[in-house]
Amino acid sequence: MAGKNRRSHRLRDFDYAASATYFVTICEAERRPVFGYITGTVALSSLGRIVDEEWQRTGALRDYVELREYVVMPNHFHALLRLTRSVAPNHSRRKFGESRRASLSSIIGNFKGAVTRRARTELPQLEWAWQPRFYDHVVRDEVGLLRITRYIRENPLKWLCDRENPGFNGVDEFHDWLKGLPSPEIE
Repeated sequence: MAGKNRRSHRLRDFDYAASATYFVTICEAERRPVFGYITGTVALSSLGRIVDEEWQRTGALRDYVELREYVVMPNHFHALLRLTRSVAPNHSRRKFGESRRASLSSIIGNFKGAVTRRARTELPQLEWAWQPRFYDHVVRDEVGLLRITRYIRENPLKWLCDRENPGFNGVDEFHDWLKGLPSPEIE
């Protein structure tokens, strides 16, 4: 596990409560397959069904969140979501890393919390946890949106080549592509 001095991949001057489309990946803390297993598609466990239901509730509870493509994988979750409008007041002097109401971090934190609370109630015997952070990527253009959408849809079919699969030790072209993208222009 990384220490406290772990460098953030977040964009310093980007408003994560702004209207934009975001690609998000959230993993189980130890990368254990607690959400389901692959049979050509994903067969969700009881916990995986909770993840799926709470993600759908995320969009239903927030009229400014448009859920796009998503998939619950055995040990992680991928989603595309669009914030259709900013509902948080713009604080130009807020501190870097500070959470804001209706920001991407707030939405994901609420989602993770809802899944955890339900799992503790409905599956008290199951020991698991989310990783403390999550990965996000600001979608820059239609080409990127289409590539990410295809990646999410095909992820169950490519589980053997997924970098989150504990048995994988090859090259992950999709994540290499993401890493190679320049930072988006900040307006």
